[in-house]
Amino acid sequence: MSKGCIQGSTCGPVLWNIILDELLDTKLPAGCHIQAFADDVLLVVTAASAGKLESAANLALHHIIEWGRSVKLAFGPTKTKLIAFTPKAKTASINIDGHRLCFVPEVKLLE
Repeated sequence: MSKGCIQGSTCGPVLWNIILDELLDTKLPAGCHIQAFADDVLLVVTAASAGKLESAANLALHHIIEWGRSVKLAFGPTKTKLIAFTPKAKTASINIDGHRLCFVPEVKLLE
């Protein structure tokens, strides 16, 4: 037997919101903000330099991964996308759970 809610179940969204609320309240480094829509999570990181961006993003992702482990959820590195808004930002080395993430030219957000 496994844990979870059937997709499309009436209680699924409510249970997910209860779980996700804790992540949205997680203390993150300065310049890091989390947004969520349904089961997608967006981390926005702003910093004055590529080095500070790298440090803040990696620390925030570490906190997010640890939160996921505490509620028995895993984030898929292959589904995690990065977008840079400046050329310097593309030089940052961002990792999630030991996997280096690659920058993409665009991301699709749910509406």
